[in-house]
Amino acid sequence: MMFAKRMPVLILFASLLALPGCGAPPVAVSECAKVVKHIKGVLKEKAPSTSELTKQCKEATDDQRGCAMAADKPMKLLQCM
Repeated sequence: MMFAKRMPVLILFASLLALPGCGAPPVAVSECAKVVKHIKGVLKEKAPSTSELTKQCKEATDDQRGCAMAADKPMKLLQCM
């Protein structure tokens, strides 16, 4: 009975562990100009303004910036946040 009550928690925990990580190397905040240029290239006309992307880049973690640099499609960029 006790196991059945904990089953949803165990499933959630197992699914979080199973999610694939981006695996991209981290990118320092000093590289935001490159990150913004890359994101604009991926999103093209749908990209936010350079100032908005720069602000978001500076607020992101090194891992999130690395993930963005590894993304080659808009949907992959969404997985970085």
